[in-house]
Amino acid sequence: MKSIQKVGEGVFGEVFSAEGNGERAVLKIIPVDGSTMINSSPQKPIREVIGEYLISQTLKESNLAGFCNVKAASLCNGIYPKSLKTAWDKYAETKESENDRPWEVLAKDQLYIVLQMEHCGQDLDSQQLNATEAVYLLKQIAKNLAAAESACEFEHRDLHSGNVLVSRDAETGQLEPTIIDFTLSRVKPKNEDAIYADLEYDHEIFEGEGDPQFDVYRDMQNALNRDWSIYQPKTSVYWIAFLAGWMGRNIAAGKSKTSRKLLDLRKTLRRYKNANEIVDRLDIVLK
Repeated sequence: MKSIQKVGEGVFGEVFSAEGNGERAVLKIIPVDGSTMINSSPQKPIREVIGEYLISQTLKESNLAGFCNVKAASLCNGIYPKSLKTAWDKYAETKESENDRPWEVLAKDQLYIVLQMEHCGQDLDSQQLNATEAVYLLKQIAKNLAAAESACEFEHRDLHSGNVLVSRDAETGQLEPTIIDFTLSRVKPKNEDAIYADLEYDHEIFEGEGDPQFDVYRDMQNALNRDWSIYQPKTSVYWIAFLAGWMGRNIAAGKSKTSRKLLDLRKTLRRYKNANEIVDRLDIVLK
């Protein structure tokens, strides 16, 4: 692996990109099964992190477009190599990382799961979208979620702007969205029990303030009555409504007609039951 860069982070781990075998890959490195707190949160158990890989495989087997393919999952232990430390520090200098330096907090024999994923573009936070692009992306995300609901009872359950990547199609020039990070997701593989993460394991996720994103976690908790095993597509409704509001606030046009429509949808979409109903509504409102 060469040209290693840190490209993102979350409470549960670090994300790097690297070049190898002629292609760019993404590596998600997650400390697991330890007793030491990291980023003010408990470490995830191995079974829940492996769930992200299994969820990705279920989406792939269902022939669903618009979701990141997790190619492999590996279990390893030891200290962070120098190349990752250097990439981590460079990211912190420019992005002001909110995470702990893993090598300063965790033991030398710490267990990690490394997920290898395809490179799917840049996150929404890095984009300057115009109104047409914002409308297209929101509709496409809703359609992809609706298809996944029907195919395998999929709920993402953490669909903030950092978990939507976009890349420009080489032929059409159209921005296409890809949904990533299935850490908190739920899916029902054919003839198997549902795969899900129990969010009650980390109460801090429900205590955030200052961003509409934090309200969605509490809304989901109420909709599910704290039982994260059940299928409740209302969770996807909340996240699509959140993204409508995010795009309304962030499109380049500012206080345009489209911006106002998107901000209004943030409130009105919440009354629907699932992503399939929202797809129809978006086609009417955002022509």
